[in-house]
Amino acid sequence: RSKGVGIYFITQNPKDIPDGILSQLGNKIQHGLNAYTPAEQKAARAAADSFRSNPEFDTFDTLISLGTGEALVSVLDEKGVPTIVKKTKILPPQSLMGAIEDEPRMNVVNNSFIYPRYKNYFDRDSAYEFLTRRSRQLEEEVAAAKAEKERLAAEEKAEKERIKAEEKALKEAEKEAAAKQKQLQKAKKNLANSAAGTIGRELGNTIGKTIGGSFGKKVGGNVGATLARGILGTLFNL
Repeated sequence: RSKGVGIYFITQNPKDIPDGILSQLGNKIQHGLNAYTPAEQKAARAAADSFRSNPEFDTFDTLISLGTGEALVSVLDEKGVPTIVKKTKILPPQSLMGAIEDEPRMNVVNNSFIYPRYKNYFDRDSAYEFLTRRSRQLEEEVAAAKAEKERLAAEEKAEKERIKAEEKALKEAEKEAAAKQKQLQKAKKNLANSAAGTIGRELGNTIGKTIGGSFGKKVGGNVGATLARGILGTLFNL
C-alpha cells in the first residue's frame, strides 16, 4: 500500500481465501451468496462475520438475499479502520475494450483526485532495502573482524618465530664462543707446556750435566721439564 499498489482477490467462494489473508483485506465487496445446505450456510455465516456489523440490518440475512447488482461493502476510513458494512448498488463496468490512447489516458490520470499525491515519484526506503543494507554492513564488519584477527595471529606467530630464531642464534653464538674459548685455553696450555718444558729441560740439562754427565743431563732435562710444566700450570691454572 505504501507504493500505491493494490492486490485484488476475486473468488466465487469465500472459503477460497485463507483466514489469515481475509483478516488483512482493507476493502471488501461481497455479492449475494446462496445458502441452502448446512455447508453453504456455514460459509455464508463466516463471510458475514468478516464484516463490521451494521445495527440497521442483519448482515447474514442481507447477504443471502442480495439481488443482481447489489453487494455488501466495507472500506477503510481515513484512519485505516474498516467501516461498518453497507448495502450498496454496484455500477456495471464502464471500461473500454482495447488499448487506450495516450491523450484520454493522461486526461484520466491528470483529473484523478489522487494525482496530486502520486504525481511526484518518491522511492521510499523499504524494509527489504534497509535489512539488505544492514545485512551487507554486518557481513563487512564480520569480514573485517576476521581479517584483523588473522592479521594479529600472523603477527603473533611471526614474533614468536623471530624470538625463537634469536634464542637459537644466541645459543649457537654461546656454543661457538665456548668452543673458541676451549680451543684458546687448550692452545694457551699447549703453548705454556711447550715453553715450560723447553725452559725446564734446558735448566735440568745444565744441572744434570754438572752433577752426572750425559746421563745426568738427560735425567735432569726430563725432570726439569716436568717440574716447570707443573709449576706453570699451578700458577696460571692451566
